[in-house]
Amino acid sequence: MNVLSLTNFWKKDISNYLNSEELILDLLPATHRKVLNTQKNIVSINFMIDKNGKLVQSAHSGKVVKGKFIRFLAQNNIQNINSIKNFEYDGYKWDGHFFIKKM
Repeated sequence: MNVLSLTNFWKKDISNYLNSEELILDLLPATHRKVLNTQKNIVSINFMIDKNGKLVQSAHSGKVVKGKFIRFLAQNNIQNINSIKNFEYDGYKWDGHFFIKKM
């Protein structure tokens, strides 16, 4: 059976559309990131939890913090990538690569 996956079906169209944008902040879960081609205009934002020195992806609480992050971007009219480092919520702080909450 020759069945196209939705990822393969949409990947080219989505990539072409996103290429036309100056900057994309990617807040997608890892499973949905497969549809994106890695491009220099896409910055993946990850919210991680540091559990005894081991970083794990923030699960359910990650949805809340992503919403707070989007609100921060909108309310503060964030125009450049360097300004995201000012976001802090519920212990999540930017470390230069991820937003990390220490447990």
